[in-house]
Amino acid sequence: MKKHFTKLLFTFLTIVLIGQAGISQTYIWGGPGDKNSEFDGGLNDWTVTATPDSALWVWEADGAADRGAYYGTSGPIQSPSVSNGAAVFDSDFYDNAGIQGNVGNGIAPTPQTGELISPEFSCEGHTSVWIQFNQYFRNYQSTTTYAVSIDGGETWIDGHPFNTDIALNAATDDSSVKLINISDIAANQPNVKIKFIFNANYYFWIIDDVYIIDSPPADPQIAGTWYPPNRFNTPQSQIANDSMYFIMDVINRGGADVAEMGAKVRILNLSTDVNYFEDSTTVALAAGDTIQISFTSFMPTSEMDTGLYAAVYDIFAADAASQDGKRHIQYFRVNGDTPIGGEDGFWTYSNMYTVSDANATGGVSFQGSGAAGPVNDVYNINYYKMADWVENDNVYFRATEANLAISMSGSGPISYPVNVFMFEVADTVDNQLFNWNFIDGIIVDGNESTQLTYVGYAAENIENVNNYDLVTVPLTSSDDEDDYVELHPNKKYFLAALWPKGTRYFAAYDNSFQGYSRFYFDQRLSLVYLDDGSGARFYTLGGDYGAWQQGLILKFGKAFDATDDELLPDNTVTIIQNPADTELGVNINFDNTIEKATMVVHNINGDVIDMKTVKNIQKGSYKFYTGKIPAGTYIFTLFTKDKLTSKKFVVQH
Repeated sequence: MKKHFTKLLFTFLTIVLIGQAGISQTYIWGGPGDKNSEFDGGLNDWTVTATPDSALWVWEADGAADRGAYYGTSGPIQSPSVSNGAAVFDSDFYDNAGIQGNVGNGIAPTPQTGELISPEFSCEGHTSVWIQFNQYFRNYQSTTTYAVSIDGGETWIDGHPFNTDIALNAATDDSSVKLINISDIAANQPNVKIKFIFNANYYFWIIDDVYIIDSPPADPQIAGTWYPPNRFNTPQSQIANDSMYFIMDVINRGGADVAEMGAKVRILNLSTDVNYFEDSTTVALAAGDTIQISFTSFMPTSEMDTGLYAAVYDIFAADAASQDGKRHIQYFRVNGDTPIGGEDGFWTYSNMYTVSDANATGGVSFQGSGAAGPVNDVYNINYYKMADWVENDNVYFRATEANLAISMSGSGPISYPVNVFMFEVADTVDNQLFNWNFIDGIIVDGNESTQLTYVGYAAENIENVNNYDLVTVPLTSSDDEDDYVELHPNKKYFLAALWPKGTRYFAAYDNSFQGYSRFYFDQRLSLVYLDDGSGARFYTLGGDYGAWQQGLILKFGKAFDATDDELLPDNTVTIIQNPADTELGVNINFDNTIEKATMVVHNINGDVIDMKTVKNIQKGSYKFYTGKIPAGTYIFTLFTKDKLTSKKFVVQH
């Protein structure tokens, strides 16, 4: 069955929020010492509404939402006036009455909606109007929103959700300060009110020190960064063929220019606590402007050690109004030890090369809190970069299957159609996709594309599997002649899956690492296509939201029974220790210097465990990690452009 894939267009969605603290300001309403701004002794002239009726914003003298069962050691909000109390919405407590395991049995079970409504104030004579407030918010499946009224609360103009970058089970800083520009609504209006709306499903939201101010001073914020290696988890053989470039978007949402702003990026090997790379520059940034900073140097990765890395982006400005938004950290891993099936049986060897975008804001809008999924078909696209292996006519690498996993509403088994399409990316497109032409789109079956060639597909109906179950579907070549897709060294591939209506994102989180959320199983930062009736668009899924799980399974094999002329001498390869436990040691000894040779560790079925390409080699010793693969018999294969040899070895733990 041959599938058709039509041309799609990419655009991107960005949601930008900014934080600010400790600003010397012109106050339009409230200010330090104002009882309504500080919730001094109570909610005072603020009013509240709630659904259910008892799920109310309340005043807490200690500024903490600590009555719920899962508040733990969070502590109170760290606002300037916390000593006289703060406004608190304790979704945790309302749902469970402060008793662990008592979910849904509190006075107001989730979902809850609580509104905190300000007294009326005038903005006459002010063309610039901003809301500034301290907050402490911990998220499970909740949204925080603001709204503005210019008729004393008779009608409301809804604002946008914010805190969308706060992941599942993650929280803002306890001293977080937000600044929201409402000038287009409230400027010169005499009868203004604002309200904070909490659509709550755990845990809490605490607000204090709410001010309405004129234009704030300069305050640059990092709005986005380019994720360095295009994917979270990369084998060492793959990373060796990349060069990482660094780009940072910075926005100044203050009312004054930044005379001199420093910007720095560094790569920190978290496994060794060593700075691997650093670059910096200095720029000026006018009030309200956004600038994209492209660092002048790039990081060569050919000698990159295995381990967990952090790309740390920092900005510095002496005249900045706050410390919020001055650092952005992203994580990636270089692997030399990925076993078959990967960590916890979740990854396969080439399942890890995924395109990503640093702007972690867009994904949640397609699912929402507890929703059943998008109302439209969605395309998820992952990006793969093949290693630099020797081209030998007698060996091959093939993509034989794709891994897939989704979830849908309901608790029972699910069934869904799978349509996957695979494309080879033209060599003219660079590794970082900087010169990717989004207008060109994805075109197959008789329609030419200058950037993509259609090479394979999978079409299966998945029946009665559990939510999140990882399943495999066989890949077929685009001409229907082979039950695999032939892969080539140094080539780039897209794997695109069409997901049906009603499917939901799949992600897993680890929120404990250095205070930053990151994906535990895999960081599927991908491009997702949505047609919501207003036109076809692509969005980037950010680091705090998942995507549908998908990936390739890579197979290696020898295509023939080698003749003596095609075999390397037996003494070319010496297995140092056989059986091996956690490490396979290999000595290589060629008669003469070889321009290029590739080593592959694989099982008898051709599943690739590890691989490495070396250049200008005659003798050398190499190690391959085997500590996580099952005990059994494996194969080490060494090949050059015209010869090869293989030796079996045993792993025992």
